[in-house]
Amino acid sequence: MVVYSSVPMQFFVKVETQVTSEEHPLPYKSLRIKDSLEALDIDLLQTLKGLEKPTDTVPFLKDLVDTFIRESPEVLNRLVSALAVKDASVALHAAHQLKGLSGNLGLMRLAALSELIEDEVEERRLPDSTEAKTLLECYRKEAIESLERDWL
Repeated sequence: MVVYSSVPMQFFVKVETQVTSEEHPLPYKSLRIKDSLEALDIDLLQTLKGLEKPTDTVPFLKDLVDTFIRESPEVLNRLVSALAVKDASVALHAAHQLKGLSGNLGLMRLAALSELIEDEVEERRLPDSTEAKTLLECYRKEAIESLERDWL
């Protein structure tokens, strides 16, 4: 069963000038999602948790989270490396893959940022790789910490 959570477009913000905030202390010039977007899709996580069976050797949600923790660093690194060398094809595929990995698990901020990067690459505006890496790693870490603290 594949579960996909789409991120409403109103949560995207593209800015042309530097943006700083308490949440993101470094200046980000082009990649930004609204702070009002929740880190996790609680409804989706409850649905996934509800799919667990008492007979599961490994709880279903834990298995999904473990898969994300195992696979996402490689996809994230492939995306950042492709942005660094301006390889739009690889960047597009990796952004799409990261969007799916995070969206299927309800990781809203990471999915939104991945979708924003995917959109930018499709428009041939490749984001800065350092900026992308910092934000992607920040949202990935935030999501994993929230999942481990509240859901596992």
